[in-house]
Amino acid sequence: MRRKNKEIVTCPIVDYQSQSFLALAEHMNLTALNEHPGGEHTIWLEGFFKVSLEQICHHDKKVALKLQSYWKKHHSWPQIRDEGDT
Repeated sequence: MRRKNKEIVTCPIVDYQSQSFLALAEHMNLTALNEHPGGEHTIWLEGFFKVSLEQICHHDKKVALKLQSYWKKHHSWPQIRDEGDT
């Protein structure tokens, strides 16, 4: 049986590469939970999902599916900034 070539997926915040959207979701959620409040991963995830981190941080599969859906459509990540940035 032939295996599909895995696509390399890059974190929209830091230089982290993954071979799956699930691994990317796990990285983003874990990093957001471990960084200081209002950190870059938290801001990006909350901006992307339009909900608080608490509502998504323990749902890696749901996060992965939404990331994958967005990536397949746009082939890039949105630029999400803290509302306090100018």
